[in-house]
Amino acid sequence: MHREIKKILSKKYVRLIVILLCGFAILLGWIGGVTQATYYEDNNIVSRGRKAAINTIELYGSVGELSDKRVSEILLDYQMLVKKEGKAKALQEMGEVKLVVLMYLSKIYFPEDFFNQEGLANIEDTKPFSEARVEAILNKFRREYGNSEGTEADIQKCAVATQKPVQFAWRSPWATYFRIVSVLAILTALAAIIIGTDTFAYEKTQKMDLLLTGLDCRGTVHLLIQQMMGVVTFLTAFWGGIVLLFTIAFWQLVPLPALGSSIQLIYPLSIYSGTVKSGWVIFLFLSWFCILTTGLIAVAINHCIQNGIGALGITFAVTILPLAMEFVRGIPLGVRSLVEIQPLAMLWAEKLFSSFVLYRIGNHCCNSVEMGLMWNVVLLTILFLVLMGRIFRRTLKRGY
Repeated sequence: MHREIKKILSKKYVRLIVILLCGFAILLGWIGGVTQATYYEDNNIVSRGRKAAINTIELYGSVGELSDKRVSEILLDYQMLVKKEGKAKALQEMGEVKLVVLMYLSKIYFPEDFFNQEGLANIEDTKPFSEARVEAILNKFRREYGNSEGTEADIQKCAVATQKPVQFAWRSPWATYFRIVSVLAILTALAAIIIGTDTFAYEKTQKMDLLLTGLDCRGTVHLLIQQMMGVVTFLTAFWGGIVLLFTIAFWQLVPLPALGSSIQLIYPLSIYSGTVKSGWVIFLFLSWFCILTTGLIAVAINHCIQNGIGALGITFAVTILPLAMEFVRGIPLGVRSLVEIQPLAMLWAEKLFSSFVLYRIGNHCCNSVEMGLMWNVVLLTILFLVLMGRIFRRTLKRGY
């Protein structure tokens, strides 16, 4: 299978198609990003992830020595925000650089367990950056500069230095599996676009129902199309979940502010970084991730498709663009390829993991379409676990 895929990808017209897909993904993702950004602004809803990113960029742009005066200013800003909005909101508003400064200060001015008891650990869906990520930057800063005065630009350098690219054995079974899933993801994403939005499908299939049955039975054909969309969106979300798994759980690059307390479940493994060497770690973690989150992601993306091409464009850009770049460049997928579309990833995550998901599950669990979709998720999850078991066994035998 590996050789067949490699042979297919070596043909010029295949690479041309992939390049065109890249361009299409960029265009669609840009349209989707603008659409979603306009939606947030028109409805006075500011994306927490987007706001955190803007704050970080602004802070990175300012270079001021961490003198006593600068430290006092940051501490004063924090204290004022605490009085005005509370500790959790204050920490969320500070941004990555100031959080590092605060953690640096916490060892001097605050009790040792301040951040564990009252600060970062208690932030739910407003947390802009994971505690492990900030701690890694702080440790790097301390190793480089000790207790001497550094600058915020130095903190920025430490933040960049702690971003490690994804590395794994390119000839391992994992690489073959990722390539197969990549092809499926591209095909399913295109199929989702071809099928169209929920409104479009309903309007078009309602006439077909009248023609076939003579009755307006609220879209029998429409329900069948939604069933197909359930499989399509699951497979698309499946690859997106894997990408987000690597970027969040291991390398802490793309912040997902709306994940909330779920990130605390990932935390024991989030300290793992560097080259992926242990197949069993990935196998167990992927299994856990798939069972707990893929169903919610599939339902949420199904809703995004129903809402229109804007959200689907974000999904397409985040999941397919790095993938296509991998094929074109012929190198393993790395975290760096996600940097350019990080704001889109934040908006996408904000859309998927919003309170809508709980509302959808809680209020529409008896809906035939949702139940059918969830059955698809269950069946495909079982197939996924069987496949992962085989790959796990091969990984042990080959000693990767």
